[in-house]
Amino acid sequence: MLVLLDPVGVTELDELLVEAWLDRAPKRLAKAYLERTRGC
Repeated sequence: MLVLLDPVGVTELDELLVEAWLDRAPKRLAKAYLERTRGC
C-alpha cells in the first residue's frame, strides 16, 4: 500500500493502517481486535 501523507488526514490514515493490519493479521487476533474495538 502506498499512501501520500500530505493529502491524507489522521483519521483516514488510522483507518488505512488498521484495515491493512486486519488484512495481514492472524484471524484470531483480528477477530479479537474487532470485537474489542467495534463490538462485532
